[in-house]
Amino acid sequence: WTLVVIGIILIPSLIISIVDFLKKAPDVLLRQHLVAAVRSTSVHFIQAAFSFITLPYEAFFNQDAILRTLWRMLISRKKLLEWNPSHSIDRNSKTNLLSTFRTMWIAPFIAISTIIYFVYSKQVIPAVAFPILFLWAVSPVITWWISLPLIQRKAKLTVTQKLFLRDIARKTWSYFETFVGIEDHWLPPDNYQENPVAVIAHRTSPTNIGLALLANLSAYDFGYITTQQLIDRTSNTFKTMDTLERYRGHFYNWYDTKTLKPLPPPYISSVDSGNISGHLLTLSQGLLSLPDKKIVGQQLFEGINDTLRILINAVGENKNEKLIQLEQDLDLIITSPLNVLKDVWQKLEMLAASTAEVENDFKAIYDSEPKRWSHALALQCRSALDELKFLAPWVILLNSPDLENYFSGFNKIPTLRKLALLSDFENSSDITTEKSEQLNKLHQFIAESRARANELITVIESLV
Repeated sequence: WTLVVIGIILIPSLIISIVDFLKKAPDVLLRQHLVAAVRSTSVHFIQAAFSFITLPYEAFFNQDAILRTLWRMLISRKKLLEWNPSHSIDRNSKTNLLSTFRTMWIAPFIAISTIIYFVYSKQVIPAVAFPILFLWAVSPVITWWISLPLIQRKAKLTVTQKLFLRDIARKTWSYFETFVGIEDHWLPPDNYQENPVAVIAHRTSPTNIGLALLANLSAYDFGYITTQQLIDRTSNTFKTMDTLERYRGHFYNWYDTKTLKPLPPPYISSVDSGNISGHLLTLSQGLLSLPDKKIVGQQLFEGINDTLRILINAVGENKNEKLIQLEQDLDLIITSPLNVLKDVWQKLEMLAASTAEVENDFKAIYDSEPKRWSHALALQCRSALDELKFLAPWVILLNSPDLENYFSGFNKIPTLRKLALLSDFENSSDITTEKSEQLNKLHQFIAESRARANELITVIESLV
């Protein structure tokens, strides 16, 4: 009978495990299938073993419920509506060892009583009964142990793992970078199908819109887009959202991204409304931090390096000398922190020129991954350089030795808020005509920078 009970518990797990081993998906490698099957089998048998260990308690618990129900329904007719929700039990239950023994006392009681019975009746205890009785006796300890809170271990990612995740992030941003544009009124299409034919689903939902807005913010944090690009993309999406038809302030669940009309049947999803509310709250905090962030940082070059790494992987073994040199230059830039505008400007000028040459090498290739990523790389570098010149236009004068004394406070990498508070300076009386022209340019650039920074901060505040 012991083996029969064990078989009843273990045979279902055995059958399921055999099916898992034999049922291999066609698109999964054999090694991956075997690893997953072994892991699944171990889980099934551990669950079966735990069911056997707690069998006395489960039997007692269910018998109590059955007898209690029969008594109330057939005899006492009282407490028919008495019940305890599972979440209430979980909240009020104690997880210490003593309380577990009090709850599961029946299992150790049966084990000890069985041993006493065999001893007093002078019968030999079957060998198979010893491990079973032992497991039943310590079942409260096992249950208490597996119920302990999991220890939170801090994740320690290797350099390879971090680069892999950054590659995934860059490729994910490529979707939003490619498809969230003027054609769809700056709303994200629901999906893009590659096979068997390329098809874009020109529909979107509040959840999709919220994720696209956060994708913009994440792309900025990773260094894939500039501050101006983040603000422009967010503003364009907000303008479209203002034109969408709503019901009592709620967005409908689906819109056509071409016509901006709700898709039939129009309905409200509380899930989507909650999602976009959370997304907008997160976005607002990110936007509020923009004025106090440096206009260019190390993350910008790390983002460029992510795009270059994907391009190199797409090229494969056909990597030319220009790509090799560009890879070496970027590695040197990332390992050498840049603290002054002049260095940042020079590095971005060099990268913009190098990536433009790399892009030209792949222009002749029709519709290829290297062509697409080389264009994205060149555009990323040009955008970063253009924004630096836009927000700190005096950077082009930093090579002038005549103005070196005036640049003591202008060569540090500023934030938008510091640019908005830039103060001008007075020209000296004893200066040459050429130097005076350069100083006039510097005055003009400072005024332009101050105005542009204030304008950006105003737009950010209006978005929030």
